[in-house]
Amino acid sequence: MSRPVGHPVELAELDLYDVWTTTPALTDRFDPFSFPQRMAAYRALVHASNPNNLFGPDNRGNPLWGLVLQTQWQFRSGRLGTHSRQDGRIDPDAAWGYGNYSVNV
Repeated sequence: MSRPVGHPVELAELDLYDVWTTTPALTDRFDPFSFPQRMAAYRALVHASNPNNLFGPDNRGNPLWGLVLQTQWQFRSGRLGTHSRQDGRIDPDAAWGYGNYSVNV
């Protein structure tokens, strides 16, 4: 699989890479409690916030990567809900999920 333009090469070494590169782009409907859709929204934000390579040609200096990596960690560690890894849903009652909700939406 080739690395999409605008991603730091180190991204391919992280568990985030598969989600980041295979999640479909957003459409006119957005479910903020769907982990893949939330990551697609972050992907759109990261790419849109790098006009004229402000954060470098591979976007590595973009501060939004911190939010993306934190959300992946929350998902991987079960902080987004006890069943989030099985069903890809962010539990509406998960405090960690609301911690980054307002930035995403």
